[in-house]
Amino acid sequence: MRWLVKLVFIGLIGWSGYWFIGAKGQEKVFAQWLETNRANGWIADSASMNVTGFPNRFDTIIEQLDLQGPNGEWGWQAEGFQVYALSYQPNHIILAWPGKQVISNSQGSLTLQGTKFRGSIVVAPNTDLTLERLQVEATDLSAISSLGWSSYAKSANLALFQDTEIATRYRLGLDFSDVTFPGEFMAALVQLGQNTDVISKILASAYISFDREIDRSSINNGLPDWHMLELESLQINWGRANLSMTGQLTPAANGYIDGNIDFTVENWRMLFEALRQTASLRPSELALIEGALSGLSQGNRLEFSLRFGNGKAYIGPFVVGAAPINPVY
Repeated sequence: MRWLVKLVFIGLIGWSGYWFIGAKGQEKVFAQWLETNRANGWIADSASMNVTGFPNRFDTIIEQLDLQGPNGEWGWQAEGFQVYALSYQPNHIILAWPGKQVISNSQGSLTLQGTKFRGSIVVAPNTDLTLERLQVEATDLSAISSLGWSSYAKSANLALFQDTEIATRYRLGLDFSDVTFPGEFMAALVQLGQNTDVISKILASAYISFDREIDRSSINNGLPDWHMLELESLQINWGRANLSMTGQLTPAANGYIDGNIDFTVENWRMLFEALRQTASLRPSELALIEGALSGLSQGNRLEFSLRFGNGKAYIGPFVVGAAPINPVY
């Protein structure tokens, strides 16, 4: 029996040593990461960072994190940021964002906050830490822009999964409920007979193909360049007006986006009238768009394709505006 007690005692000592070495290692890695960023011209500070969770977890608790890129390119300020990992499965971590989170760039800032704001990441057990799965969920999520608008969602869920056959292809899923967008457009809809200013459901499923895998190098170098988005489905349920979309988009060499999106819209005139009141398009442009859509509609139901090419957006042969700009430009 004594040998069993000794074995257990030796095991406890060994595990405790492993945990404390791992905890100190995490603290050192975080401190070195901040120092490296400061050396590269960043503001990179935190009020405190502690690793707890002995004996089965590494719980990293960071308070008052402040990251600001060189020349104000982008920044992240967090009242709190928490990373939880099982000590025997360090490639699967849980994230939590308590308190306010401020994301900023040279154009302004966005303040995010939710009653539950957390996520999980699974990376491959290799030196590159290749992303295999990312999930984020939030309840009572609010977003307030420094540009004067705000938005809210009762619940928000995002998932990104690496394709098991094509490593540079990721499946994206979105699920939002009870969403409000900036008030001007919503108010216009209510005035026109929409029975609610709340979008009850937004569901999306898509595949995004990149030029390389997403891994730890993406933290400092940015996400890989995308070269195709395959929109399987996007559904928006909004009172009397409902919208669904499918399509495929690719980045163009001129800085715009090429491709096409197929739309099905119920009660489309209500949405168009709200667009008329809030868009910055000229009356002649709005008349052209309305005429094209009227010719394609069947009463209140409208099915049409929007094509992007040469920096322009087309419905059939008609130019109805500019194509979207590739966000990486």
